[in-house]
Amino acid sequence: MFILKKDSLLFIFFVLIHLVSFSQKQSYYWYFGNKAGLNFNQTPPQVLTNAKVGSIEGCASISDANGNLLFYTNGLSVVNRDHEIMFNGNGLLGDLSSTN
Repeated sequence: MFILKKDSLLFIFFVLIHLVSFSQKQSYYWYFGNKAGLNFNQTPPQVLTNAKVGSIEGCASISDANGNLLFYTNGLSVVNRDHEIMFNGNGLLGDLSSTN
């Protein structure tokens, strides 16, 4: 009878869990730089040029569990999925050169 070592069992576990796990789609949209972005909902990723705000460095974008864009920000403004400034989403105290 072949007895597996503890490390081997751990390795097999991680290989098998990888086969049945699902990715989290909350970061499928990236907006950054000079009003540019990427949509990772397709392969290859789609280039986006429709951003309302730009940034030198730090940006953030949030999608739902299905990968649909919810909002994004450059630290000064928060913009919804329709690329409109959200209510109370202007005049934030961030900076165009901050990183996240």
